[in-house]
Amino acid sequence: MKTLTYKSILIILLIAATMIQSNIARAQSVKPNARISGSVLDDQGKAMPFATIALLKAKDSSLVKGSITNDAGAYRFEHVALGNYVIRVTAMGFIKANSKAVNLNPDDKDIKIPTIQLRSSSKTLKEVTVTSTKPLIERKIDRTVMNVENSVLAAGTQQWIF
Repeated sequence: MKTLTYKSILIILLIAATMIQSNIARAQSVKPNARISGSVLDDQGKAMPFATIALLKAKDSSLVKGSITNDAGAYRFEHVALGNYVIRVTAMGFIKANSKAVNLNPDDKDIKIPTIQLRSSSKTLKEVTVTSTKPLIERKIDRTVMNVENSVLAAGTQQWIF
């Protein structure tokens, strides 16, 4: 009967350690199945399609995931890790809004965020003035015209008439 040598015992232990390490790594990479969903409405109570949704860590407001609302104003985040989160909603022409902090526990599978309502931010302009200048070179059918008053060289050579 053969006895195990030092090298063969070392190889068996190395294989066993590799198998245990791969099982530990696989166990840690399992993503939780928590899901966060909700909806967004405008200030008139209508669904807000294509609003930008950001899932942020409540601790430091760092971005975890991003999404866009669908035509019905609904959004959903899949495979969210455990922790405290805040939902931030932004849309063009509206003031950005945040949800209350949400804590995901190991028992949570589907979290429904209360509906977030955006308020419009309208700004009116007092006055708009449109000005135009002739281009430096104009190409016409029968000639090319150079407008000297619009050239860089003419900018500093104003003539003063007394």
